[in-house]
Amino acid sequence: MVGRDPPVPARGRRPGGPHGQAPAARRGRRRAARRPRRGRRAGAHGRPGDLAPHGARVRLRRRRGPVGPGDGLHPARAGPGGRPAAGQRAVAVAAPAGHAARRAGAGRRDRRGVGDGGAFLVDAGTFAVSVACLLAMRSRGPARAGTEPHEPLAVQLREAAAFVRTQTWLWGTLVAAALALLVFLGPMEVLVPFRIKHDLGSDAGAFGLVLAAGGAGTALGTFAVGHFGTPRREVTFLYWTWGLAALSLVGFGLAGAVWQMVVVGLAYGLLSGAGNPVWRTLMQVRVPPRMRGRVSSMDWLVSVGLTPVSFALTGPIAALAGAGTMLVVCGAAATFVTLALLYVVPGLRAEDGQLHAARLREASPAGAPGRP
Repeated sequence: MVGRDPPVPARGRRPGGPHGQAPAARRGRRRAARRPRRGRRAGAHGRPGDLAPHGARVRLRRRRGPVGPGDGLHPARAGPGGRPAAGQRAVAVAAPAGHAARRAGAGRRDRRGVGDGGAFLVDAGTFAVSVACLLAMRSRGPARAGTEPHEPLAVQLREAAAFVRTQTWLWGTLVAAALALLVFLGPMEVLVPFRIKHDLGSDAGAFGLVLAAGGAGTALGTFAVGHFGTPRREVTFLYWTWGLAALSLVGFGLAGAVWQMVVVGLAYGLLSGAGNPVWRTLMQVRVPPRMRGRVSSMDWLVSVGLTPVSFALTGPIAALAGAGTMLVVCGAAATFVTLALLYVVPGLRAEDGQLHAARLREASPAGAPGRP
């Protein structure tokens, strides 16, 4: 019969017992009938009906066990003036709120039986809806009288680099982001889900709760800055919020339960969400319109340029030091780098107050464009 071991030959068979078998033979048959059940419990990663002995099931489980920090739940990617414009505030709040709902739903879909592949397909469907909405958009602004002549890519990059070098707040922040993300992003994306699964013994639903808490915190932090406006010392505020947000890795490394990780994720979202609109406002106010696209490209190129190295080093280092230890060390290092550059780079804190000054110029009738 499928899924059942072959019967054990009866020994000492003699008439007189039930069914003509001795008690020893009956005990042997009962033990043989119990073996497949023990095998099914031990072979949790195998199929219940596999024609394999108990020992083979245990070996199968060991082969499919954890092989390193990268073996675990697939992180879903978790994302994003002085007073931001209304449209900018709406986008900055809606985006993290959408991420929170999508991430929370990912864990529920997995628990309800859709599986990893089905969850990815549902997630891909949300991006298809986004593309459809983007294609349906139409511009309502005035038509341009003409277009600027096309410039070679090398010329655009040189102009962007030259402009960045003249702005201390800009190149200092790009360097700080590049160094901080080098020690932050790999552990955040790889080791947090690894700890949830292998250290805390939880599943994709728990990881979805942590990501959802981060998305909800990002929405709340962004809404708070959009409502109250950016502080007068915007550069210092930006560095401290991002620096303390990086310290969340320490909390993820020390957490001993899923609810503690949820609290840490919420705090991380609040701090990063408060800093992101300040950075976007700085880019909108202090970068000339003609240079914004080029400077934004330079921003992405420099700030995330070292993240592939971060992902490549996370697994080997965590295998030697441990996932929790690496999270604690990397969180402290990212915070130290971010805050140290704020006080080490010459003239960086002197950039504070520029957004407030620009707001006063716009509010002044003499400084309004088109006025005599």
